[in-house]
Amino acid sequence: MDEYLIATGALVTAGESPRITPAGFHAAVEAAVAAAARVAVVDFDGASARIPRRLLLLVRDWGARTFEASVIARLRSKGIGSCSDALVALAEGTKAGELHLFARWLPGEDLCERLARLDVTIVAHPLEAIHRACLIEQRERDYRAARVRAA
Repeated sequence: MDEYLIATGALVTAGESPRITPAGFHAAVEAAVAAAARVAVVDFDGASARIPRRLLLLVRDWGARTFEASVIARLRSKGIGSCSDALVALAEGTKAGELHLFARWLPGEDLCERLARLDVTIVAHPLEAIHRACLIEQRERDYRAARVRAA
């Protein structure tokens, strides 16, 4: 039986033109995953840990203002050079002991070691663990919703 993972977060685009877009996320996942995934990262596009360009950083049970102050402000001050930088900012901002990663790739040893130095463990899930999802990007006062279904 599916449960819903409902979280506040941001869509982060790394690289030459970095962007941070506040977002909300609703996803149908297995009940055990919904209960465990307090802090999550979703990569709908990437096929490899070396090339993710856009990551969705999420925290369950937080409001947008708390996420802005704790995570987005950290991302803006430190910069987004890589996927690893975004995950570290999420871990530091949330003080999470676990980050749940939903992707088609597994984190590399270097990323796992970097997070381990912060006492953070990555729990990897296949992207297919997300049965249905709705991403709501916030652009200033406008909202744009995009329905996404994992393959």
